[in-house]
This record gives sequence, C-alpha cells and structure tokens, in this order.
Amino acid sequence: MSIEPTQPDTITPDPGVTPEIPPVKLPPRRDPADGKVILNPDGTLHLGEDGSATLHSRTADPCCPEVVEPADPCGFCASGTTPRSWGLTLSGVTPCTGCFGPFIEIVGGSDPNGYHVLEQLSGCRWLKEGADGGEIKLWSQEGCSGILNGSCELRWQYTFAIQALPGGGVAGNLLVGLSIEIPPPCIVFSLPPRAIVFDGIPDPECDRPIATQNTLITECLVVGTDRPAAGTGGFATLEPIL
Repeated sequence: MSIEPTQPDTITPDPGVTPEIPPVKLPPRRDPADGKVILNPDGTLHLGEDGSATLHSRTADPCCPEVVEPADPCGFCASGTTPRSWGLTLSGVTPCTGCFGPFIEIVGGSDPNGYHVLEQLSGCRWLKEGADGGEIKLWSQEGCSGILNGSCELRWQYTFAIQALPGGGVAGNLLVGLSIEIPPPCIVFSLPPRAIVFDGIPDPECDRPIATQNTLITECLVVGTDRPAAGTGGFATLEPIL
C-alpha cells in the first residue's frame, strides 16, 4: 500500500489583518569618536533613520550629549592631573571706560566678573572667548571728538597658561583682556587694550584650586602711553575640572 505524502495546512491570510513583522536587529554603527550606545528614556535603543543603533559622537545631533574627551597632558602637571578645563570665578574687576590718550574711547559692555569655564587649547593653555566687552572708537580730535574714524566691537577673553619662566621654574599666568574683531574698519587699531595681568602662580598644582589677584594693573592709563588697560583690580579662583 502506498502512502501519499501529507501537505502542510495552508493558512489563508485575513485581508483585513496586517501580519506582524518582527523587527530587524542590525548591529550598531561603530563610530571611532565614541562607542557608547544612545538609549531612549525608557531604556530601549535609540535607532537612526536606517534602523541601526546610534552612538554618542561629537558630530551627532544636538539632542545627543557630546563625548567628554580626556585632556591633552600638560608637561608641567603631575601624571593624570591635567584639567580638561578650569572653572574661573572672577570678582572685583573694574572695566576701564572713557576717553584715553586722547583719541581712543572705550564704551563699556558686559561685566567680566562671574563664573567662566576655560577650555583646553593645548597641553598647558586654556581659553574662553567671553561675552560683549563694549566698543573701542578712534576719533579725529583730542578729547574723543570730531570725526569718528573707526569703531570696533570688543569681547572679553580669559586665558590661563602654565609655562616655564626665563630664569627657571614654572608659573601659572592668568590674563583677562579684550580682543578686537578683525574685519575693517577695525584694522585702524593696531593693538587692543592692555590685558589685566594677575599675579603669577609659582609651581601651580593642577588638581586643586588656585587663588590669585591683580596687584599689577592699578590704573586704566599708564603715564606715557596711549593704550588703556582693559580693567583694574580683581580676585580670581581657578578650580580644575579633570
């Protein structure tokens, strides 16, 4: 007796029901800038437009947090103590405004005092380009009068560097100054106002707070020069952000 092979039951799909398709699991993209997978608030993977998991990256969308990269080592810091940035708390600085020298006028902008984060530029140098610092104007006649020959925007700039001293040793140097925008007519100004130079910090430790003050720049205009200072006075505390 022969046995006919049995055929599997055929299921006719219901035209009114959409069949459930299991999601396709794709491996996450590997980004050399980072390897951390981004999660949604409920803990599930955040998928990109192509269905693959997205990873943290400096080039990612603004919605995603940036990678915190380690600092470049500073040769004057102990091993593993180079800060990625410094938190600067500044107080007591009085900006210099008015007519100087006798053709240059500085019109004040925002207050430089407050809290600022200086980001690392290179191994032993940190910088922040600050907010509006006002305007510098060049007049044709004494007493800042006559024809206005040029007017340029100023911006506060905060710089901290650890460097070798000419006579030996190492010191930290904090400068708070005003930078001039480069495009014309700002080329009429050869130099910005003199920066506020804080007292040098001998043999600074890179993993603990540093305090300093400005005892060097006490007047807005030094006798014999037409170049005013950005400001006078001031106290500063630098907190390392490792």
